[in-house]
Amino acid sequence: MKKYKKYVVGKITRDSKGEESFVYFSTPVEESFYADENKLDMTKLFNVRDLIAVYLTDADGSYVLDLVLKTFLNTEDSK
Repeated sequence: MKKYKKYVVGKITRDSKGEESFVYFSTPVEESFYADENKLDMTKLFNVRDLIAVYLTDADGSYVLDLVLKTFLNTEDSK
């Protein structure tokens, strides 16, 4: 059975007009590390509502950001 960890892969930003856009990170960041670095309480909706999070089995080298699809893909699936 695979074990999944929660990673933050990006966030939703809003401009002065309220238009939303997605900003994806170059690599996934484990949720607990992201929370510590940004001094966030991940139990509060205000802190997590704009984060894009996914569950991954392994963030080291197995996933790449597809700039066209704007999502992380498992590179091992294409081999």
